[in-house]
Amino acid sequence: MNLQETMDKELETHRMEHGPKKRKTPGAGGEDEEDGTVEGDITL
Repeated sequence: MNLQETMDKELETHRMEHGPKKRKTPGAGGEDEEDGTVEGDITL
C-alpha cells in the first residue's frame, strides 16, 4: 500500500467516525452545509 492509499484509508475512517465536516456559508441564514473536506491532525 502506498502513501496515497494509506492517507485515503485514514480519511475514510475519520469520516466514518466523525461524519462530514460542517461549514457555515455566509448569507445562508446560519444553515450548516456539508463539506467533503476535513481539517485537523490525523495520526497514523
